[in-house]
Amino acid sequence: MHALFIVFEQLANTKMKSNRNGRALEYLLVEKFTQFYCSPMLSAQTEHDQCRDRDHYHSLPIEMQRYYSQHCETFVQWVKEHRVADEGSVEIIRISDHDAVKGDVTDIRLVTATEQYNLSLKHNNNAVKHQRPGNLFAQLGIANKAEEKRYRAEITAISNQFFARASQYKTDLFNVVKSHDESIILSFYDAMCQLVVDTINSQPVSAEESFDFLVGNCNFDKVIISRDYIEVLPFSDIIKPTLLT
Repeated sequence: MHALFIVFEQLANTKMKSNRNGRALEYLLVEKFTQFYCSPMLSAQTEHDQCRDRDHYHSLPIEMQRYYSQHCETFVQWVKEHRVADEGSVEIIRISDHDAVKGDVTDIRLVTATEQYNLSLKHNNNAVKHQRPGNLFAQLGIANKAEEKRYRAEITAISNQFFARASQYKTDLFNVVKSHDESIILSFYDAMCQLVVDTINSQPVSAEESFDFLVGNCNFDKVIISRDYIEVLPFSDIIKPTLLT
């Protein structure tokens, strides 16, 4: 059991590193927007965020700093040509995670006198949102405390079953458990996913609310930056579903 707690600690450390890398990327892209637009303006909160995250960027490996910088400059030039022309003042705003909880997946927003451009910035992944099973009822706007309590109890039962099976190998690494018995991990995933699916199918879930949670509630470009490429995926004027099947 102790080894499994170490696993979760390692996962938490990995997530923290990913968050730092993401903040470093947001920091640098805002810096490049500020550098390449003639009349940039930063909100007070954005200036605070830039000061907070400056060290995250400068603590990255040199090679990572290099491709972050190269790709951010390339993307800013693309934005100037295809999304927001360099005409007049451009306000550059970093959007908080609190807004994401409310459905706005924007990381950085550019605002001019005539338009607004939203972008969701990703490093090495193409996710829009990460669905967390424990918060399913809140995410889908289901107000049923009794059913939510039952649902969370089933999550605990599935997790405890996984802990019990994996603890026999006395390791803090998932790949070691997998090398001994891959079914332990696969059955955990299957059971958790099945619980989520069954819960969604048995509850009065709004297709539109589900879509807004998974995709977002505003037009935006999803921008994926990795070592070797930049990809821009438009999420604009998508017709919302009316049925959830």
